Amino acid sequence: MKPENLTVQMLFQKFRQYMAPFTSAPMYGHGEREQAIANRQSIVPTLANLTLLNLKVNREAQNKTFATKQKLLIKNTSLRLNIDLLGHDFKSWDEKSIKKRSEKLAKSALCVWPGER
Repeated sequence: MKPENLTVQMLFQKFRQYMAPFTSAPMYGHGEREQAIANRQSIVPTLANLTLLNLKVNREAQNKTFATKQKLLIKNTSLRLNIDLLGHDFKSWDEKSIKKRSEKLAKSALCVWPGER
């Protein structure tokens, strides 16, 4: 896959009115729903929520569920960056999953670029 054919895909989308857990969860206490929305909005633009895909695949994956995006990744990627997204590490994609992937990416980055000792 040539680098010029790759585009960035956001794995977790911003809050929409129809998205669980906000509409299917029990009633939130005062301000809890707003805080949950703010937490989601803040984690969406992070590095761990992004990956590289071929432009055609990216267009197909756009605005789809994580399960659909994961199937497209399995079928269409060979990038090491995406290996953790293909397996059993991530059955769902939420704030907790993004934080987990963030930690994995940080550890990998430290192995590649260890800096001064």
